[in-house]
Amino acid sequence: MLAFTIGGQAGAGAPEIGRRVANQLGGHYVEHLALRRLARRLGATAEAVTRKEFGFSSRKDRFLSALELLFTRIGWYGADFAADGYPALAYPVEKPGLKTLPAEISDKEYTEGVYETARAFVGEGKDLILVKRAGCVTLKTDPSVVHLGLFSTWNHRVVRVAQRLGSGVSDAEDIVAGLERARAAWFRKIADVDPTDPGLYTLTFETGGALSDDQIAQRVVDSAMDIRSSQATPN
Repeated sequence: MLAFTIGGQAGAGAPEIGRRVANQLGGHYVEHLALRRLARRLGATAEAVTRKEFGFSSRKDRFLSALELLFTRIGWYGADFAADGYPALAYPVEKPGLKTLPAEISDKEYTEGVYETARAFVGEGKDLILVKRAGCVTLKTDPSVVHLGLFSTWNHRVVRVAQRLGSGVSDAEDIVAGLERARAAWFRKIADVDPTDPGLYTLTFETGGALSDDQIAQRVVDSAMDIRSSQATPN
């Protein structure tokens, strides 16, 4: 089995290069599937998990999430109001089924779920290319996993995101800046590390420079073949 995680800076090209590597290796490309499996593990909707993740970077978002949960539990939405204008607090509303609010997911169960989801993918024994989802920390102690970090200039990352989303450059700048804040806060929350630290990665590459995405993907594949060859060689 070959397992790669691909991360680094927001907008540096992890999805584009990850797909190229997966296509050449015939490996299992994992990006959005990891979020869906995490949501299933937590008994929550994917939207609730996403809002939980982005809430780590904003005190306002965390406060609003907690307030939303409180209002739901006390029946504020559609409740009968007492004479003083406030809903009765004695009858909390139990929400059956999936968790739909980020505040229903505790930080502890969320963090454990992120780690367990990543380990479960590796445990399937398939060639794996796990894009984003903090694989460089959740699978850090697994010697069979190679961690690829992608880095680039601000301008290149903005242009790439604008092309990826079909947006204007100004909107892309806001998106990249927001992703960087959210990503940094998320990594601090689950592992107390900086996602742009090159020390988290086995291999690092600069994108948008002398090497094209295809060339970087080929170098990763060459490394994979070297690893596979060494695994097949008897001691």
